[in-house]
Amino acid sequence: MTWAITLIKGQSQKREEILDYLDGLTKQDDPFKNGVIVKVCYISFGWPDFVVLLNGNNVELLKDSIVKIRNEIYDSKMADNIETSTIVCTTKDEVKDAIKNAEKSIMEKYGEVEKSVGV
Repeated sequence: MTWAITLIKGQSQKREEILDYLDGLTKQDDPFKNGVIVKVCYISFGWPDFVVLLNGNNVELLKDSIVKIRNEIYDSKMADNIETSTIVCTTKDEVKDAIKNAEKSIMEKYGEVEKSVGV
């Protein structure tokens, strides 16, 4: 699974409305219908207004979900302007699992090969 930490800055006078929307996403099993879930929404003091933690199967699905969040905030007039910044990351164990899976796939296709990547 891949994680995204998204920082959101909207309009101060619409903060409650945006918070209600983001909080509603955390209560849904599959809010974007692509397997990405919103694990938690933190209220930040200063910039940004909110810190949102998303979890999904890959970067493209996370990106799609973040775009949907931005569009919903614009389209429903919760903000005339919105700024976001996102950090996409994964865990060390997930990287190790991905390497093992890749090595297994290569072994099945080509036989024994020299290891060149490690964590």
